[in-house]
Amino acid sequence: MAAPNYPPLSEKQEEEPKIHNPATKQTGKKSARGDDAHAEHASDSETSSNSHGPQIEKSGERKLTEDDCYDKLGFCFPWYKKWTIISVIFMVQMSMNFNTGVYANAVTGLTEEFHISEQAARVGQCVFLVAYAFGCELWAPWSEEFGRWPIMQLSLFLVNIWQIPCALAPNFGTIVVCRVLGGLSSAGGSVTLGMTADMWEPDNQGFAVAYVVLSSVGGSTIGPVFGGFIGQWLTWEWVFWIQLIVGGFTQALHFFLVPETRASILVDKEAKRRRKAGEEEVYGPNELKSPRLDVHEFLALWRRPFEMFLREPIVLFLSLLSGFSDALIFVFTESFTLVFEQWNMNTLCIGLTFCSILVGYLIAYFIFLPDVYRQMQLRKKKAQPAATPSAVCSSSSSSHPWNQLAS
Repeated sequence: MAAPNYPPLSEKQEEEPKIHNPATKQTGKKSARGDDAHAEHASDSETSSNSHGPQIEKSGERKLTEDDCYDKLGFCFPWYKKWTIISVIFMVQMSMNFNTGVYANAVTGLTEEFHISEQAARVGQCVFLVAYAFGCELWAPWSEEFGRWPIMQLSLFLVNIWQIPCALAPNFGTIVVCRVLGGLSSAGGSVTLGMTADMWEPDNQGFAVAYVVLSSVGGSTIGPVFGGFIGQWLTWEWVFWIQLIVGGFTQALHFFLVPETRASILVDKEAKRRRKAGEEEVYGPNELKSPRLDVHEFLALWRRPFEMFLREPIVLFLSLLSGFSDALIFVFTESFTLVFEQWNMNTLCIGLTFCSILVGYLIAYFIFLPDVYRQMQLRKKKAQPAATPSAVCSSSSSSHPWNQLAS
């Protein structure tokens, strides 16, 4: 098939009318942020659509950009709204990692119920972790295309659903299959960390990223602690019922307290609001794409994380570091029981020993906070003073001492 004959870029730009930007008018200068500064927040599929797929062209239409409605984006949320959202995300990340750590306390019950070895029973934990690694990469691109909120809700729903057949499993094979599906359904840190980028500019993300990372490692440690209580007084089925209860509560919190934060989706919503208010021919970036998602983009979305993993050294090495850190946690999860049983400690006491790891994480977290603050201050001092759209949302900033965290 012959490639479509698009007009030259210069002619296309002349045909498109310029969008009035209040922030630019106030300063009398072009925004210092520019299109490049928003590249990390804009969907890559938009660029791909311009290159590989047809785009609707209407006479007199205008494409709304992030700079045109910067005050409607997550960057301009009040500090208390940002930290409410990120605290719920903290719970979401905790619940997903809780599912990985608490399973170890079901091993003894599974060996007795299905007459299998302990090594075979641990397969359920192994396959979940492997599938979880792929699940994060499979879900993340879709959150950039369709928004964080629906993708996270769908992920939480599926994770919760797979707990039910695990708790009611007639054989161990059912548990293994459902654990694989549960791992693949877990969106995890790829989406939760993406939401910090939706609400904080790169120079101000330090505190938020550290907070979310704490939830990731903390969830893996909290699992064995609660698992000790489950193993001491409840049957193995309750390991999965408790996961369902925690997951259902977390999903409800996310449903009611967390709005959409993805910039491209918020721009689309603002364009629709302006059209309803009488401002005609204003469209968001996704509204101008036809088709909304073609086969090429579909494959490119799923390929992107794995391509970055192989071609970007910083992504590769940080992923290896994260994997090594998680490996240490789960080595502890499996070895603590073997070690502390020598001192005749029961299941509950062994579970409580994991509090020591959690204390270590908290100490490390608070040690890093002053350095995060120092680096933020250094970047502010080195930054050149320039007029930016941030002034548009300055009225949303609070005089609270944490306003630097939310700006």
